[in-house]
Amino acid sequence: MIQEKMRASQSRQKSYHDKRKKDIEFQE
Repeated sequence: MIQEKMRASQSRQKSYHDKRKKDIEFQE
């Protein structure tokens, strides 16, 4: 159960970083 929470938080952080990266690339 703890592993599932960790995996969910990791995937959420990854999608958040991907979105930030896309926003930065879009601004340039």
